[in-house]
Amino acid sequence: MHLSKRAVFALFALFSIGEGAYAATFGNSVSVRGTVSDLALDERRGRLYIANFSAGRVEVMDTSNRTLQSPMIVTLPPSAVALSPGGRYLVVGEYDNFDPASSKGGLTIFDLDAGIRREIALPDPVLAASFGAGSQALVVTTKQFLLVDPGAGTMTVLPAPTPLDGKPLPVPFSTFPPDIIQASTGVSSDGQTIVILAQIDVGDPSNAAVVIYHVGQVQLGLIAIVSAPPLGPRSVSVNQDGSKFMTGWTLMSPGPILWADVPYALGDFRQGGHAWDTLRDRLYVDAPVSKGEAPVLHVMDTDNLTVRQRIQLPQTMSGRTVISSDMNTVYAASEGGVLVLPVGSLSGNAPRVAALQEDVVFLGDACNRQVISQFVDIVDQGGGHIDFKLTLPDGTNGVRLSQSSGTTPARVRIDVDPTVFQNARGTTTIQLGITSAAAVNLPFPVRLVINTRDLNQTGKLVNVPGKIVDIVADRFRSRIYMLRQDKNLVLVYDSNTMKEVARMRTGNTPVSMAITDDQRYLIVGNDRSHLASVFDLETFETQLPILFQDGYPRSIAVAHGGIWATVRVVTPPENITCNGGAITNPLYRIDFNSRTANAPLTLGVYCNEVPANSALASTPSENYILLAMLF
Repeated sequence: MHLSKRAVFALFALFSIGEGAYAATFGNSVSVRGTVSDLALDERRGRLYIANFSAGRVEVMDTSNRTLQSPMIVTLPPSAVALSPGGRYLVVGEYDNFDPASSKGGLTIFDLDAGIRREIALPDPVLAASFGAGSQALVVTTKQFLLVDPGAGTMTVLPAPTPLDGKPLPVPFSTFPPDIIQASTGVSSDGQTIVILAQIDVGDPSNAAVVIYHVGQVQLGLIAIVSAPPLGPRSVSVNQDGSKFMTGWTLMSPGPILWADVPYALGDFRQGGHAWDTLRDRLYVDAPVSKGEAPVLHVMDTDNLTVRQRIQLPQTMSGRTVISSDMNTVYAASEGGVLVLPVGSLSGNAPRVAALQEDVVFLGDACNRQVISQFVDIVDQGGGHIDFKLTLPDGTNGVRLSQSSGTTPARVRIDVDPTVFQNARGTTTIQLGITSAAAVNLPFPVRLVINTRDLNQTGKLVNVPGKIVDIVADRFRSRIYMLRQDKNLVLVYDSNTMKEVARMRTGNTPVSMAITDDQRYLIVGNDRSHLASVFDLETFETQLPILFQDGYPRSIAVAHGGIWATVRVVTPPENITCNGGAITNPLYRIDFNSRTANAPLTLGVYCNEVPANSALASTPSENYILLAMLF
């Protein structure tokens, strides 16, 4: 994935799963006859307002029993719905982008307490509408940003930072609201920040706009983005105070700073969605990586998008989501209507099968031909008694399970015949799969680690679960730092005892480490973040990261003369050329004091152009840095 951005301000006078899906699905799907373009939650009345774009009405769902009540009819196709604080006014944005239409948009404002309505014609189609903590709705059209007073029906026009796009009507069959309306909004939990994700009016889906509006302040902020793939799904989620937000497949802050990407996201505007749980500090993300895959909700950390759980959904999300004020229920537009997801139960009694062990290790030698036995514990994280099934890859020999199915909790003995593996060089790993018909999650497999070394082989085998991609020795502190990529962690081990003593959280997809020249700090390059993580090795505390504005830092090396990094560049610096032509991927030098990285114009007599997958390594004396690359 590639993403570039620039910040502009307008002042006024925002994983694929390879295994089969055998779990029960989570939540409920409510069918809607039509296409859903937006949602608004009315907790005072126990209603969910559903903008049904193709049917020309707003559906009303009773949240207590998930049934549709009498709809609210509007004049034009509804593209957006927004409920005022306190729940008195429902503002419905309308999209009538037919070529002969004199007014291509409009608003219908329902006074839900008084039972009356007001209609306002607009010259341009409405793309989005949202209320923050204030009394006015922010309404976004293709050409204007409006503050609308729903009681008086008056509007204030904000200076538009950029023209936005929306498809003209009519459209072919199988074209859905996220591909027509081309905008979505999210509001921070404190109601002070509204973030809009929209398409810039240049006819290219890779050009997006993130517009930030601070309620009660006099400015709109614009982050113009060029991304590959496009910034889909068309969904926005915002944290408590607006300091971070998820737009499409990327986690950002207003700087603009890109904190993390969802790896390998498809970028389809219609496929997927997400919601921010500020109570538990979690993101619920459906971001498909391929067409037609089983819909899965990923429960992610909000700092680096580490996946905590994978939950099977009945349908794929489709853009817009809202979450209840107690953070226990997510309502999401879906391919068939609306999903109702009781996400609070994912920290409670929702049935979720898992193993207590990530790895199970079997150590033998050439002289010992006896069967080696170890145990794995299968539990329900929801505290119940549910079925489970254990499977080994087809053709696996020398491994026997005391039971291949049962009910949680269960302790399963695993027997390994070392004679089957004696001719294997090194360590053999086998994946033990776990499935359940009753569990809503897709559990991570257990790795069986089998080593039967020869008598002439020396050394100690230390098992470290996960995908370890880099190791650095700290000779001054008798430590070893291991980079666990699958969990976005630096694991700290005591080199004398080979026991883990600490963990440090990195950015998304860490790939390399280096210790600074004064031996005080550890720098980590992250392949799906524009930040290199920095840690204080005396305290294990996270420090201010290093910003790579042009791309994603990868290999990092430290010498007495400076710190250098290879970067997967997204936006090459315009001032660097090679023989009169533009370069695409320069080498970067880090200014550790300012926590920034910049590319020098040349590398001595050579052009500053290196492949992104090049590797850097410093010599033991730290007098030199070696650069390895393919020609």
